[in-house]
Amino acid sequence: MRVLVIGTGLMGSSIATCLSRKQFKVIAYNRTSSKAVELCGRIGCEAVTSLEGVNADYTVVSLFDDYANLEVLVKGRVYEKVKTGFIVNTSTISPQTSLLIATTLIEHGVKYLEGTVYGSVDEATECRLVSMVGGKREWFNELERFISEYSSKVVYVGEIPSATALKLAVNNIALSLPALIGESLSILEAYNVDVSKLLEVADAIWIKQIFDRYWHRITEEKKARFTVAGAAKDFKLISSELHTNGYPGVVASGVASYYSGLLERMGSKDYPQAALGYLRKWKKLPDY
Repeated sequence: MRVLVIGTGLMGSSIATCLSRKQFKVIAYNRTSSKAVELCGRIGCEAVTSLEGVNADYTVVSLFDDYANLEVLVKGRVYEKVKTGFIVNTSTISPQTSLLIATTLIEHGVKYLEGTVYGSVDEATECRLVSMVGGKREWFNELERFISEYSSKVVYVGEIPSATALKLAVNNIALSLPALIGESLSILEAYNVDVSKLLEVADAIWIKQIFDRYWHRITEEKKARFTVAGAAKDFKLISSELHTNGYPGVVASGVASYYSGLLERMGSKDYPQAALGYLRKWKKLPDY
């Protein structure tokens, strides 16, 4: 089966790697064509420099933001260029943009579904993302088996943009945690309290699971699984959605400011590293 992957950033390239290992014929497209070429050099896929005339059984979209999605899918008239059975969009974008894309593509005869995902590079590469799907139920029934190829769990949410809204709700919880840890570390720093005391208490109460998940990614700088820039973009969306719908969005606005303030220095770093962004004294934190 032929799968076109549009967007070969961290997530797109990882999903492509998963599908390639499962013997799908992967075709990769990126607006910066060298990225698709580099990916296919590693995993043995076919890189294309244009979407014109591409033929695929399935198309998976993984683009960074609203602008990139509109540029490629709507302004780029993907519906005229690509012959495909389905398009499933894994991107994290605003519900309004998701509706616009869906309306445009469906009007032009494309079977289109939201397929937002939770997980990052490791989960995508190992085919164990959690997929949240929005769109026509009958199309989901047709596409569920394919989505399961790169997912450990697939949840049908409802009509578009329900899956996009659910992804923003999940990210609002998950991505806020490093920012909260960072501000907690700042309190300790201000009063010269040893960080090991925080870790000792955390180990004895329910927040142990949070520290188990994040502490090593905070203290060990490694290749980004999801960047600070991505977290800033997502929280800008979350804050905007809350305000647009008449909710105060106080917490989301604060976390958005936290991440946005680190973009210049830390934009390409793994997002848990943001916990260290405003510390002034501590250069090295203890292991946990």
